[in-house]
Parts: sequence; C-alpha cells; structure tokens
Amino acid sequence: PGDQVATRLTAVDLKGNLGESPVVNLTISSPGFSAKRTEQLEAGKNLRLALEQLRQEERAFHQLVQDFQDQVRNQSGDTAGQQQKRSMLAATAERVEQQAETAWTAIQEAIRQSQGQRESENLALMGRMLSRARHYSLARAHHVLDSMPPAETITSETADALREAADPLHWQTEQ
Repeated sequence: PGDQVATRLTAVDLKGNLGESPVVNLTISSPGFSAKRTEQLEAGKNLRLALEQLRQEERAFHQLVQDFQDQVRNQSGDTAGQQQKRSMLAATAERVEQQAETAWTAIQEAIRQSQGQRESENLALMGRMLSRARHYSLARAHHVLDSMPPAETITSETADALREAADPLHWQTEQ
C-alpha cells in the first residue's frame, strides 16, 4: 500500500485508431490505508535522519574542540597550528548550525503531519530543546570563536571557554 504507479490509458476504436491519455498517477491502497499516515511516516523518517546528521556534525565539532583545547595546553607557542584549528572549528560550527536549521525544519514538518496531541507536544518539546541548543550553546561557542584573536596565541582560558560552550551542546545532542 502506498506505492504509486504512473501509467497511460490506451484505447483502440473499431477502426483501429489508437488513443492515449495523459500520464495518470495511481496510488495503490487497501482498506485502512491512509495517505496521511504515509506522509506522517515520511516526515518522521526525515526528522530522524536530520537529527542523526546533527548528532554526527556535533560530535565532530566536540572532538575538534577537545583537540583544540589539548593543542592550546600542550603546544602553546604554535600560533599557526592554533589558527588553523580555529578556522576548522569555525567551519565545523557553521555546519552544526546549518544541520540544526535542517533539523528545525524537519521538526516543524513532523508537527504539521502529526495526528495526535501527545506526539505534537513531544515534537514541540524537541523543538524547544533544539532552539535552546542553537540560541544558547551554539551561539556561545560562536561568540568564543569570534572573540579569539586572529593572529595571536590563544590562551588556555579561551580554549576552556570554548569547551564550556561546546559541552552543553554535546550533552543535548546525545540525549
């Protein structure tokens, strides 16, 4: 059920002339089948994929933050290496932000497709958690990254501040 078939209807009259209809889309259904349910399942699938991709991007960001913190502590004089890691961190943080936006859109679509109040409430709660992560933890990480001096050695306090900003985001995406 739910499969779609694109076909043309063909007719032959008594003189042997052939006539075809435009393409007709048919949906295979059965008793109890609901196209709305298929749309709801598709929205749920898209949401799960978006959240999984967000988790993967966040894990990469968190690992990079840990590596950066270790580098600042262990190789404090390597300004070029620190700046390279800083650039990588900024790019990874941007990917996390983009994936969070994709997940936000998927949550909104899943809410539109949801059929029960409890499901809608759960999705709304998930949306609030994601919004909090974006507007507090991720924004704080962006602020720390933006405040790093572009050509100077980065202090361990700054690296620690970035780690403190990234940890709540990591915790929230692991739930």
